[in-house]
Amino acid sequence: MAGGEGVRAARETLEGGSAPREGDRFPTLIGQMPAVIWAVDRDLRFTLSEGGALAGLGSKSGENVGRTLFEFFGTDDATFTPIDAHLRALQGRAATYELDWMDRTFLSRVVPQVQPDGQIVGAVGFAIDITERRLVERELRQAEQKYRTLVEQIPCIVYVAGLGPTGQWLYVSPRIHDVLGYSPEEWMMQENALTTHLHAEDRDRVLQEEAACQREGRPFRCEYRVLARDGRVVWIRDEAVPVPSTPELWQGVMVDVTAHKEVEQVLRMTVSALRETDEDRKRLLARVVEAREQEHRRIAGEVHDGPVQKAVAMGLRLEMLRSRLDDSELVAAVEELGRMTESVTRELRTLLFELVPPSLERGGLADAVRGLLDDLHRDTGVEASLKNRLQAEPAEPARTTCFRILQEALRNVAKHAEARSVHVTLERSRGGMLVHVSDDGKGLGPDRSARAGHLGLESMRERAESCGGWLKVSGAPASGTRVEFWLPDGESGAEDG
Repeated sequence: MAGGEGVRAARETLEGGSAPREGDRFPTLIGQMPAVIWAVDRDLRFTLSEGGALAGLGSKSGENVGRTLFEFFGTDDATFTPIDAHLRALQGRAATYELDWMDRTFLSRVVPQVQPDGQIVGAVGFAIDITERRLVERELRQAEQKYRTLVEQIPCIVYVAGLGPTGQWLYVSPRIHDVLGYSPEEWMMQENALTTHLHAEDRDRVLQEEAACQREGRPFRCEYRVLARDGRVVWIRDEAVPVPSTPELWQGVMVDVTAHKEVEQVLRMTVSALRETDEDRKRLLARVVEAREQEHRRIAGEVHDGPVQKAVAMGLRLEMLRSRLDDSELVAAVEELGRMTESVTRELRTLLFELVPPSLERGGLADAVRGLLDDLHRDTGVEASLKNRLQAEPAEPARTTCFRILQEALRNVAKHAEARSVHVTLERSRGGMLVHVSDDGKGLGPDRSARAGHLGLESMRERAESCGGWLKVSGAPASGTRVEFWLPDGESGAEDG
């Protein structure tokens, strides 16, 4: 292809001594990166293959140049994820994917390589090794399994339900069958399950206590009698607290204290174990977020201080070389190489800002969001505004998670909404941070349902829920779209702003 011939011609000229040989160091500089950068032409043949992570794959920088992706992966299947991503890039669509390859896991992004005249001449890819992050996520899943196992084995009933006479039961552990004679499914299918089975002499007292706890925002603690399936009267000690992400629901434990009051000590130990397990889960969640951001900062720092700076210098040297050449073919080849260098540099700089937005570190969340809105207005002309009602900077990981969700939400506005304006609101709510994003675009049609499996929406929801929060997307055709999410902020969330 023309791009590959230009690269080879320029390199032959540099190696022939017609110009300073510092340019020969460009592949070496890229080879210092803790990642992999590559480029392919329209025949999916490598024209560039550099990066420090190649060593872990048993390869060397430049070794794959000339080979096709099919040869590299040992397949002729065009639907194989990496090959399909490159084919999409050749059609003008960037693609991001994960790949397990040679006992490592890589997060890769492939973008079109576009000439100034708009012609797509190939694709450029960048991959980072996320194996360690996946190990942390595996530990998180194991902790969640440990939590479920503990819940189902402890000698009491664990539940999630709404308080009050019409409270709906969403979960009850299998222990309810041993205590009251009902299976979890039978209990949850009953209308007003607990209220129906409360002893007549205790019903009003229990309902009044539930109402007071909801009104005053304090934990629910009460002992009462319940009629079991076989008519037995069972004394229950019930303790519950609001679910952090959904205050309308309460999670709690019910213990049979009919014959053994000493089970109160077991209850305290169980609640302590549940809290400890929940804290372990929260710490692992924080580690996932922190590991991801540390990985971003590390790679961004090394890319910025090394390859980006050297790529700029390389472009300047190529310009000097072009001015010294008389041969028109060599001049054209050097100019082509210069354009390719500029394209790679632009993509690397874009990647740097996506990995580590400088404004988030320097000025905090509000300034970083304003930067996103300014970029949106500059790139699309959409009028964007921010209403910041936060009195203090949110703690981590809520701050970073909020920024990443907003980044994806505004990216969706730019790509899909066809909106004239978008408004973002940040405010305190219930010991956390509540965020609203609304636009006046075309809204959600039948093919863009909030639950239709779109990766962007699923990614935002996953980020919110992984921090103990929630995310909702609503809208209708021609009525705009509204994204609303809430994140807990334990450290700075003692008081609502």
